Amino acid sequence: MAIDVHVLGTASARPTNDRAVSGSLVKGPNGIAVIDAGEGFQTRFANQRRHLKTSGSGDTLKPGRVNVLAFTHGHLDHTWGALPWLQSMDLENRQQPLLVIGPTSLDAIEALKQGAPFPEHIPSADLARQFVAWFALGVERLQMPIRWVLGDVGEDVWIEIDPLSATVTTLERMPQPKEWRNMTLRCFPTVHSVPSCGWMVEQGPMPG
Repeated sequence: MAIDVHVLGTASARPTNDRAVSGSLVKGPNGIAVIDAGEGFQTRFANQRRHLKTSGSGDTLKPGRVNVLAFTHGHLDHTWGALPWLQSMDLENRQQPLLVIGPTSLDAIEALKQGAPFPEHIPSADLARQFVAWFALGVERLQMPIRWVLGDVGEDVWIEIDPLSATVTTLERMPQPKEWRNMTLRCFPTVHSVPSCGWMVEQGPMPG
């Protein structure tokens, strides 16, 4: 099975008449990676599923096959649709594990590990601040199993946050989506006004 890419939005900062804000799907043999989820993401996802169903292509995009939500950075045009989408999947009694992962800075990681306030220089759009805000909005009440992971991509330092116990665990390496056997998620540093990264999905050799 080949890797398919579904680009659901490329607009910057705000939607236009022709383009929605960021959000893409990368589908492979082991599942689906969502890269960014800007405003209205779940509606665009549903529209793409409907389009594929009526096109007669035989291709499908099942929400239960999504294994990872990977953010490139924390600006709201890349993240604002994530929480409503997660809540909708929870209402549908999703039981499959989901990895939610994105970039932050060493200073933000250190503050989280110490349970201390974020330093003032940490941008308001840093994903670490957003994760904490989402936890305060009730993410810990979601029933589906979610791993919340942040990392300094350049330094290859990764932590996992448990919103229920407010504990922070340092990881030996960046985790992979649980069901992936022949696919690998990789990241690389990028330059932006907030901590950011790019994401790459690799597929291993296929038999035959």
